[in-house]
Amino acid sequence: MTSDRAVQGLPAGQVMAAAQCVQYQEGAVVSRELARQQGGTVTLFAFDAGQGLSEHTAPFDALVHVLEGEAEIQIDRRPHPLRGGDLLLMPAHHPHAVQARTPFKMLLVLLRTALMLMGLLWGAGPATAGETPAATSRPIPVILDTDIGDDIDDTWALGLLLRCPELDLKLVVGDYGRAPYRARLLAKFLQTAGRTDVAVGVGQDRDPRGDGAQAAWVKDYDLKSYPGTVHADGIGAMIDLILGSAEPVTLIAIGPVPNLAAALAREPRIAQRARFVGMHGSVRSGYNGQPPPDPEWNVKADAASCRAVFQAAWPMTITPLDTCGRVVLDGERYQRVYRSPDPIAAAIRENYGHWNVHQKGKPETVAQRSSTLFDTVAVYLACRQDFCRMETVSLRVTDDGFTRVDPAGKAVSAAMEWTHLDGFRDWLVKRLAGGVPAAGIRPASTAPVSAGGS
Repeated sequence: MTSDRAVQGLPAGQVMAAAQCVQYQEGAVVSRELARQQGGTVTLFAFDAGQGLSEHTAPFDALVHVLEGEAEIQIDRRPHPLRGGDLLLMPAHHPHAVQARTPFKMLLVLLRTALMLMGLLWGAGPATAGETPAATSRPIPVILDTDIGDDIDDTWALGLLLRCPELDLKLVVGDYGRAPYRARLLAKFLQTAGRTDVAVGVGQDRDPRGDGAQAAWVKDYDLKSYPGTVHADGIGAMIDLILGSAEPVTLIAIGPVPNLAAALAREPRIAQRARFVGMHGSVRSGYNGQPPPDPEWNVKADAASCRAVFQAAWPMTITPLDTCGRVVLDGERYQRVYRSPDPIAAAIRENYGHWNVHQKGKPETVAQRSSTLFDTVAVYLACRQDFCRMETVSLRVTDDGFTRVDPAGKAVSAAMEWTHLDGFRDWLVKRLAGGVPAAGIRPASTAPVSAGGS
């Protein structure tokens, strides 16, 4: 039986002390998302004394219920002292900040629609392990901004996104140069997957130019043959979709972000109508999985654009290297995807083969294991967060590509460590191997091709 309930990781029919569901961490703000629906989210926060969230705005009303401790919340620079048991409504678009006077826990209910509380709290129960609860409302509208065609993990992430029924992909846009090449990759992949309902946007004409590691897969593909919509101005298409949507749009970014910086410069209002979820940064661990942090590529490649995105008013969720740098599939998990006849899995496999040849990798690697699948974690965070520990951190983007912890920086929700990495891997494999059909998937007209083709 499929559950249509929305609370994640909590036992049904069991009374629990809310304050015990999230624990303090010295010198930090820790968060745990309990529920997510189209109507909103329910999140627990634990602030150590002296910690807080710098001033920011949100595109939705938010209800705070203080569980224990004391804090001050400022709305429009007006202080509101709070203690255990207090309630406070923070209105949408009004600047607000949080400062813990003592160790302090609160429940935050983000209200996207008036019926949100009923849907989350009275239609709620646990999902089975490794499965996403079926949505009781429409899927979340999504735009994907990607530098697909450089590293192969963007292709895996696109395949995963198409396999997430919780997410309604509306538009894909290539970012960070190589605009025609990326648009052709996106269009052919969507056509192969039977998802020509998704529009393709062409990114900015800027460096780098030319083709990349997966060029062999699209060498004979003409973008004009794509049966769906192609927007020559991908940035304009993003702006129009966000401002024209009846509900907030989730913007998933898995590459450098010059498109998004240009969109914000052209129309700042998009930050009030969208939520940002990205694969960006390195907070405590670097590429080797150990301290110190590194200048992560998606930030370093265009630090100025990334800084503009981090300074925008939209709520931000990120997977830094601390978590996404640990995701690799091998053994039986990888073989389930590698052997799958599913057209999305086959398209990933074929692109992986071309990419591996271009990188001069060992031919046998494609049949044995994946590369590091950084970007798949951003797609996961757009629809659920139960396999990792989320922490609210304030980050500043430096000129040399670091994301430094800074109390004056942007408060973001960051996946800082895995609580069940194998659970995430199993979820990822089930989606990619075709175990969870996504709404809108139709049989592909292109037959699967084995990996490592010419």
